[in-house]
Amino acid sequence: IGHSIVKKSGLREADLAVTKVIERVRKFEPFYAGMKGQQQTFDINFVATY
Repeated sequence: IGHSIVKKSGLREADLAVTKVIERVRKFEPFYAGMKGQQQTFDINFVATY
C-alpha cells in the first residue's frame, strides 16, 4: 500500500497526525468484483474539527 499527501494543510501538527494515520493502514477489505486492474487510486479527505 502506497501513500502520499497531495496538498499539505499548512499546520505541521495536523500533517504529521494524518501521516501517522496513513502509515498505520496495513490492509483493506476486498473491493467489489467489478473493479479491474492491479492498482487503484483512492482519494481520502481528512477534515479537522476543533
